[in-house]
Amino acid sequence: MKLKLILLAGLFLCLGQSSKDERFEWRETRKLKWVDFKRPAQSGSDAAAMTSAGITFGYSLRQRVVNGPIIGFNTDVKAYFYPQKSWVKKGSNTPYILSHEQLHFDLTELYVRKFRKRITELELSDNIKAELKELQIQINKELNEEQFLYDIQTNHSIRKDAQAEWSKKIKAELKEYEAFKSK
Repeated sequence: MKLKLILLAGLFLCLGQSSKDERFEWRETRKLKWVDFKRPAQSGSDAAAMTSAGITFGYSLRQRVVNGPIIGFNTDVKAYFYPQKSWVKKGSNTPYILSHEQLHFDLTELYVRKFRKRITELELSDNIKAELKELQIQINKELNEEQFLYDIQTNHSIRKDAQAEWSKKIKAELKEYEAFKSK
């Protein structure tokens, strides 16, 4: 059996990342710490901190012979945090602000889970490459919209009531998609 490998990468907030960039994968037991935010703070920004996180995606296709029919595929989808692109302003490194930033990373994991679920719903066809690519584009679009909505509705963590609601919402959705969580 001949294996044909094709890799694609899709990142949220991390366009231009390379595999050499320092990063770590989302883990349920590994929460963000302020020491993870290694980039100098952006002086012109009103934000207290910024989390750089993204989805990486790759897939391989199985074919019996070169250019033959596709007989199977495997995917690899992960949520990563990028310390060298994440920052916090001096004096803003509070537990409350860190919890807001953690939810940005948790949202990324949530969309990884949604991505994995949608992949399981795909049917093998000659168009599988195009379908995977379209799914990747759609998931990244939805993630970007959700990250934006999160910051708007919480006013970047200032609205504590909205922050608490988002925390509950994301926790519940992570549980809903637990079968697809990162190992």
